[in-house]
Amino acid sequence: MRALPQEDDCYVMTEHKKVPFPWCAPESLRSRQFSHASDTWMFGVTVWEMFTFGEDPWMGLVGSEILRKIDKEGERLAQPDACPPPIYAILRQCWARNPQDRPTFAALREFFRKNVTPVMRALTRQDEPDKLQIQEGDPIAIIDGSAELYWWKGQNQRTFDIGAFPRCLVDPLRPKQSDDISKPLDHSFIHTGHGSAFGDSWGSPTHIDEMYLRNPMDPPDLMGAQRRSRPSPQLCDRRKSTSKS
Repeated sequence: MRALPQEDDCYVMTEHKKVPFPWCAPESLRSRQFSHASDTWMFGVTVWEMFTFGEDPWMGLVGSEILRKIDKEGERLAQPDACPPPIYAILRQCWARNPQDRPTFAALREFFRKNVTPVMRALTRQDEPDKLQIQEGDPIAIIDGSAELYWWKGQNQRTFDIGAFPRCLVDPLRPKQSDDISKPLDHSFIHTGHGSAFGDSWGSPTHIDEMYLRNPMDPPDLMGAQRRSRPSPQLCDRRKSTSKS
């Protein structure tokens, strides 16, 4: 493939050269049409490779089978175990069927610049079976975790193993931020009295029933509650970038 000039929308490959089918966008597989938008698709596949530590995309499939899966069946490469959900959401945008719906490289650069995977330090060891094995001081890259959950998912940067660990086990190595504070748990508000006419009093914790104080609520993942899905980031697509120019 040759470099695509910035002012051109696309080009059609006419040379008799091999096409890397597993990385190609559907329009490239159908008609050998390449563009900045198809480059975005291929970038998404390359990032997917990185998070799988070098797996081959669409292993064992030929070009026609890949085209059928992504174009007819709407299938996409599965989320790698090491890939944070917000990044996988961006990869799915890179693999939009309509080229105009794929993000620009400027938007991708800004997203990855602002969304660096945090690395925290383990405060103590964990050797619980079926969980991430951790020694005190181990650096843990956070793959998935939010303030209201007890269990987080991370990769031990010493062993490169991936698994679950308690949120309280790691130190973020930075001052606390708003994201570190969980939202109130469902059904956790307790009526402790009416406010005074002049706003001097808004209830008192001394009015909370002893039953509640002795039985604090657990995080939702420990209670078996269905996890709330966080809104996926939406990057500027090519329609928006074109309308601005």
